[in-house]
This record gives sequence, structure tokens and C-alpha cells, in this order.
Amino acid sequence: MNFKQFLKPDWRKVVIFFVVSFLLTFFLGVESPVTPLDISITKIGFPVLLLTIKETLLGKTYKWNFVNLIINIVVWYLLSCLIIWVYDKIKKRS
Repeated sequence: MNFKQFLKPDWRKVVIFFVVSFLLTFFLGVESPVTPLDISITKIGFPVLLLTIKETLLGKTYKWNFVNLIINIVVWYLLSCLIIWVYDKIKKRS
């Protein structure tokens, strides 16, 4: 398998990409420290931060980082390609 075939999308890679990116980004990447003065800060994103939600007495502020979103998409797609590649290698040996 060459690099082009490694990156070529198929249904297995796309499904794994969506499952892994959703689960790991939104469930592992959430941290919510509470700061003084009733300010709550929630940070969402894994491996890099995507969204910061600051909740104060005056309301909520949302700050998106779209560059980090692109980085996360690339990382999760490469991970899904790697998972399928390893699965195919193990399947060939059996």
C-alpha cells in the first residue's frame, strides 16, 4: 500500500473518523474549572483546543478557533487511516 492508498477515503475510514473524532474531541477534551467571581470556563477540544466558553454573570461568550478545528480534522483522519491500515495488516496475517 502506497501513501496515496493509505489516505484514500473509503466508508470504513469515514465511519471511524466520525466516531473517534466525536467521542475523543467532545468527551475527553472537556475540562471545566471554576474560577473566582462566579466565572466558569469550559474548554472543548482534543488534541488541540477548539472552543472556549466563558460563562459570567452577564452571559456566555463563545470563542472558536478554526485553525485548531482543521488540525483536529487532519489528526483524526490520519488516525482513522492508521487504524484501518493496522486492521488490514492483521487480517492478512490471519
